[in-house]
Amino acid sequence: MAGYLKKLGGAAKAAAAGAFSGNDNDMDDGGVEELLERISDGVLADDRRSAISELRVRVAESAEAQLALGAIGLPVIIT
Repeated sequence: MAGYLKKLGGAAKAAAAGAFSGNDNDMDDGGVEELLERISDGVLADDRRSAISELRVRVAESAEAQLALGAIGLPVIIT
């Protein structure tokens, strides 16, 4: 359990460093930002649902997408 928490802490630090570095070109978000925009700004419920499904797949497959979701996606997911 401690090893898992240590890895999670390291990932959070890396996400925060990438999110607050001011250089957006360094971090590949794996398409997460576009999906989050569709979720938050989508007019049709079907579009929002499909964006959530795509986001789940990308986060499951990509470490970059996981970091991007943690860094920029939490406010979208909460609201």
